[in-house]
Amino acid sequence: MRSSTIVRSQTFSPGARSQYVCRLYRSDSDSSTLPKKSPFIRNTLERRTLRYKQSHRSSLAEQPTRTSLDLELDLQACRTRQRQLSEELATLRELKLRLEEPMQGPRGPADLPHWALRDEHFRNL
Repeated sequence: MRSSTIVRSQTFSPGARSQYVCRLYRSDSDSSTLPKKSPFIRNTLERRTLRYKQSHRSSLAEQPTRTSLDLELDLQACRTRQRQLSEELATLRELKLRLEEPMQGPRGPADLPHWALRDEHFRNL
């Protein structure tokens, strides 16, 4: 037998005979070419599909039916949140007016309280 004969289930890399790389595979279909590794690309679709199982249900089917009690509780929570935000906004508007009053006085910025003069954030306002 010659040394250059190709034995079944062996794959040789294309190139010079001195650089042959021999790989053994289980099937004939794999023996025609060497496996090629593609460069690593983060977050590609192929990688994501392997990571997450696809759900066959629609997103609407996953949500439970909302009762009138659920809707009422959501409405109450939204109103409470809106009231809190309105109170906070009113407090900030009042603080702004208090800080602007001394600026329009006869001495200008010198009328500001000491804590406001020391705080660079308030001086930039």
